[in-house]
Amino acid sequence: MQKILDKLAKDKRSVNLNTADEIRSEMERISDDLGLASYYAYERFEEISDKVAEFKSEISIEVDNQIVNSEVTYPEDKLQGLKEMLMPVEHVAESLGVNPNELMPEFDEALELMKQYEEVYNDYRDAYNTLVRESGFLAQF
Repeated sequence: MQKILDKLAKDKRSVNLNTADEIRSEMERISDDLGLASYYAYERFEEISDKVAEFKSEISIEVDNQIVNSEVTYPEDKLQGLKEMLMPVEHVAESLGVNPNELMPEFDEALELMKQYEEVYNDYRDAYNTLVRESGFLAQF
C-alpha cells in the first residue's frame, strides 16, 4: 500500500483517496438493498401471497357456510309456520270480538318478532351483498 501511496504522491494528477472508501460504502449499501430485494423477491412476497390466499379461503368458507348452511333464511320461509299458527288465534278472536292478545298474550309480541326478523334479514342481505361487492373474491348466492 505504501508503494502505491508513494507513486500517487509523485503523480501530478490529483487523486481523491476517499474515492475508494466512497465506492466501498456505496457497494455495501447496494449489497444490503440487493439482499432485501432478494429476500422479498424469492421468499417473503410468496409467503405473504400464501397468507392472503389462506385468509381469502377462510373468509370464503365462513361466508359460504353462513349463507348456504345457515338457519337465517328468507322471511317467507322462516316465518310461514308462525304465521300459520297465529291465523287461527286471530280468526277466533275476531269471531269473538276480542283482541287476539286476550286469547294469547304473546300475539303482538309474535307479530313484532316477525316484523323485526324481516327488517334484520333485509339488513343481513344488504351487508352480505356489500361484503361480496367490496371483497372482489366472494361468491354471490
